[in-house]
Amino acid sequence: MSLQPHPIDPIPEQTILIARAAFPKGNPLMRMRDELGTIYEDHLFAALFPQRGQPAEAPWRLALVTVMQFAEGLTDRQAAEAVQGRLDWKYALGLELTDSGFDFSVLSKFRSRLLQGKAEEQLLSVMLERFKSKGLLKPGGRARTDSTHVLAAIRLLHRLESVGETLRAALNDLATVVPDWLREQAEVERLQIQRQRIEKEEKRLLDAYQAEVISLEELRDRRQHLSGRRQVLESQQQAQERHLAQISQHQQVLTDLRQFSEQIRTRLAEASFEEKQKILQLVIERIIVGEEVLEIRHIIPLHQSAEGSLILRVGEKGELGPPGPGLRPLCSDGMHDAPLAWGLWENLF
Repeated sequence: MSLQPHPIDPIPEQTILIARAAFPKGNPLMRMRDELGTIYEDHLFAALFPQRGQPAEAPWRLALVTVMQFAEGLTDRQAAEAVQGRLDWKYALGLELTDSGFDFSVLSKFRSRLLQGKAEEQLLSVMLERFKSKGLLKPGGRARTDSTHVLAAIRLLHRLESVGETLRAALNDLATVVPDWLREQAEVERLQIQRQRIEKEEKRLLDAYQAEVISLEELRDRRQHLSGRRQVLESQQQAQERHLAQISQHQQVLTDLRQFSEQIRTRLAEASFEEKQKILQLVIERIIVGEEVLEIRHIIPLHQSAEGSLILRVGEKGELGPPGPGLRPLCSDGMHDAPLAWGLWENLF
């Protein structure tokens, strides 16, 4: 990228007209441009760019975007989207309404140039000089203040930082424990943000039409395009809601199954000897006695065709127990392990 300084043009008339119609009482960024101008100029950053190469984005504009981004706490992507879609940003940067802005990666590259050229303090120093020239700052001197207010402000900042760190740690834990759930919630939030942006774009189009900046035909075409985007988002949102509802139903089924299993375990523990005999007669098909192994063929209604076998080890004193390392109790259908069958046997005896 090379720097080719150009005179800074005034704010386009259409941008002024639409922005003032949208913000009749003014706006902080618009007042900043009216009172302080562009603050920065291209020649201040000439040493950071080579003389040859593809023309770069205007450095004064990137510097101002960096300041505005910091003031609003935006990410690079959010700042680039603000340049593309927000009227007050276009007004402050002197852009046409149709200007598509730039890729968000340009901002990180510009900051890298500032750091490599050791010009990062220039953003602040130039701004302070402009403030002094406008009488917004006075020469430094002694000032008295109440320490109570200072300590309260520090305490508030500390608490806010603690809350922020707590939320960050909680999100990290959620990403580790339930990553699928977190992704689902993030997708829902993304769809909601996209719908809000479409609504804002429609409002700006109506403002532009009322100010006679765009024609009725252009208004219809652009609203039709936005309507198509809204339908796609609504379809995605409905599919997402159905998916979340299915997940909720599955979780409820699992909860019900756990409660049902616990009820069965409790009832078996409280059953009398006669009741246990009746249960055995229902679930045991036949018993095969081996030299060291006792195989019990059972029918437990876990699902359709749930016939299987439970293999028990015969101890030295004739006691029964689960198989050793070489024998793993499996149902003959191969679909599931037999802990439920062993638990039933354990509770019956």
